[in-house]
Amino acid sequence: MTYGLLSTIYGLAQLIGSPIMGRLSDERGRKYVLLISFIGSCFGYLGLALSSNLWMLFLSRIPVGLVKQTVSVSKAYISDVSDEKARARNMGFLGTAMGLGFIIGPMVGGIMSQWGQDLPAYFAAFLFVIDSIFVVVFMQEPPGHRSKARTSNSIFNFDNIAAAMRTDLLRTMLLIQFMYSLGMTLFRSNFSVFAQYQFGLTPRENGFIMSYVGLLDVLTSTFAIGFLTRRFSEHLLIYSSIIFSSFCYMALSMTTTISQFYVLLCPFVLSSSIIKTCMASSITKIVRRDEIGMTLGVSDSLDSLSRVIGPTLGGLMMEYFGTSSPLLLSGILTLSLGVFVRSTLHSAARSAVSL
Repeated sequence: MTYGLLSTIYGLAQLIGSPIMGRLSDERGRKYVLLISFIGSCFGYLGLALSSNLWMLFLSRIPVGLVKQTVSVSKAYISDVSDEKARARNMGFLGTAMGLGFIIGPMVGGIMSQWGQDLPAYFAAFLFVIDSIFVVVFMQEPPGHRSKARTSNSIFNFDNIAAAMRTDLLRTMLLIQFMYSLGMTLFRSNFSVFAQYQFGLTPRENGFIMSYVGLLDVLTSTFAIGFLTRRFSEHLLIYSSIIFSSFCYMALSMTTTISQFYVLLCPFVLSSSIIKTCMASSITKIVRRDEIGMTLGVSDSLDSLSRVIGPTLGGLMMEYFGTSSPLLLSGILTLSLGVFVRSTLHSAARSAVSL
């Protein structure tokens, strides 16, 4: 329950910070906001390493949640430097980099924790310092964005957010984003408990599973995303992957051996990677270029809202309905989402085209 509350606090901080930092990246530049994100995250992880009691641990997650918006700003940067045809493929490469982090990070953290539980947090803070130096020395503001930076209104002008929500298609896409993220969070936030009770796995073995998921994500992002987006529309890929994911959730909930679980993770990671990448790419194509950072921030804010609800809801379901219940609920939610997408996404797209 404590882990669920910790995830909820982090999600609440991101819920507040995502649209603000996204708006700030539109107004002041992607480089500026990435630097703030890395420096703020460095201090947050130092606070985590120095935590000596529970309230300090909870407090350390707030600054990280508020300013660590590196993924959404990186996607906005990719949107600035990519044409529409190459955007999904290039975002897939961002997924490759993140997947490599998920492969290496759990293993390195598990090894370091043998010499101290606070050592992984210190090392994470050090890496954020390196990231900050890299941004200052090597990163250039996108040419088309550079001239627009530092010219506009307050980042707290939420009328801009309301204006960006003007199309049915964008509102539909953001609703899809939230519902899918909620299903994913129900699974991920309670995975370690599920693995422990279902298969008797240790934290070290859980780390190996996360590295395996990272490897699958790397392979999907590197080889599958570009191949599929060249041949099929992003909306078709989103719909088919949502349906596929729903059956994967239900099948994962019924596994009785760890080998079955490993096999089913392959199609599950493939479908989830396609959804994440195609959703982000599609959203950036709906709004104006000077609204991309803010809109991706709103999208990440909805992800954060799912992380506020998901851990606590999943923990309660495990307590009262069994360890497999969050996976079953994820499957039901995602299948219902697939029905919704089938009936609304194409009509919303046609309405947007007619405007």
